[in-house]
Amino acid sequence: MSLLYVRTAKTASSTMNAWCGTDFPVTFNKRFLWEAPNSPLIEQAISKNHWLVTTVRDPWTRAISCWRQAHKSAWIDNEVTFKDFLKLDFKAFKSSWAITHTIPLVDYLEPYMDKINQFIKIEKLNVELPQLAEKFGLKRDKVIKQYNKNDYMDNRSLKDVYDEEAIQLVLDKYDKDFNAFNYSKTIDF
Repeated sequence: MSLLYVRTAKTASSTMNAWCGTDFPVTFNKRFLWEAPNSPLIEQAISKNHWLVTTVRDPWTRAISCWRQAHKSAWIDNEVTFKDFLKLDFKAFKSSWAITHTIPLVDYLEPYMDKINQFIKIEKLNVELPQLAEKFGLKRDKVIKQYNKNDYMDNRSLKDVYDEEAIQLVLDKYDKDFNAFNYSKTIDF
């Protein structure tokens, strides 16, 4: 059996992509899964009974990371606040890259949610990746190196970003992710 990493945005996907190296195919997260080159790659992996794995992230921190990515990539003006960002219709962005990097993970994974064998929470990456390596007989470093990591919080704490309105906006916008991946709907400051 082989492995296919279904790459998702803002979920340590660069780290996971580096971990896979050239040993396993990886989907392209700037395109939708139902589009080429992703769909043929996934369909082939399913037909060959490959292990499909993806990474997911706590919606509380992913929402902030999505907002900062939207600033960095100029999908929104730098003056757009976190709450104003959450009020946007992400599917109205002009590029698939912007959409795939902001929508709930469940919406992105939708065509293949029931085909994915393993959802790795990035908060448990250092535990789950060694287990995955063992399952597939891979020799990997015990320490997981983080790639493409930046200080998306700009030295702020969650308490600095979240008030009651922001909490409700994230609960509403990413409700499917909280439920599908069993993340707490209570934010821990």
